[in-house]
Amino acid sequence: MAAQEQTHQFAMWRQTEESKQYVAWRNQAIPLAQLLRDRQTQWQLAWAQAIGNAQDSVSAQELEHMKPHTVQVRSGRLKIAAVILFILGGFGLITTLAGASMTRVTVLGVAGPLLLALLMLAVAVYLTVNGKRRRQEEQTGITWMNTELRSIVAAEAAQRVARFGFDPLAVPQGYTGFAWGATFDPSAYADQLMWMIINGPVNFPEPDELPALVMPDVLAPNPAFRPEVNAALADFQQQS
Repeated sequence: MAAQEQTHQFAMWRQTEESKQYVAWRNQAIPLAQLLRDRQTQWQLAWAQAIGNAQDSVSAQELEHMKPHTVQVRSGRLKIAAVILFILGGFGLITTLAGASMTRVTVLGVAGPLLLALLMLAVAVYLTVNGKRRRQEEQTGITWMNTELRSIVAAEAAQRVARFGFDPLAVPQGYTGFAWGATFDPSAYADQLMWMIINGPVNFPEPDELPALVMPDVLAPNPAFRPEVNAALADFQQQS
């Protein structure tokens, strides 16, 4: 029923003066919106080339600093060894003393196994204490390394921004530093046109609701811009 009602309203609207004005507007809006979309694609390609060329000129040292860095903590091995020695030493001590009491053997008779068990326990205590100290040292080293590396990366990023106007190692995909339109964003304007082109036959817009059809002025090339960006702006100016 809703679809039938929508079809009926559309048929009635097609006979109105508002519909005729919309159709006339749409016939001009479609090629304009397509032209703006095509230019936006060229604009993104120009920025992609600028970013790629900037990345090629970044030093290998900067690229290395941007890679994920991990620090392997080796104190965990000491902890595992200490646990194993605690188990073996404790088990050996218990079984040695238990065996001596059951067989009525003197302590001197089991001195060898008893000393071995006690030695294992002593080594386990040493590894535990040393492992704790190593963990503290490693965590301190990791903190220092992360802090130092973050400072280096931040300084290098600031230098890249000053050099290129953006950081080529940190920009998202599809990045454009600014719009090619001098007065407004052509991409957002093209989206507005396309929305009205698609939804006009559903929303039945009034003539004063239709966006004005204007061609954006092209931003002038600037020595501060990347060469690839200036080339695209010059090309747009020739097309206008």
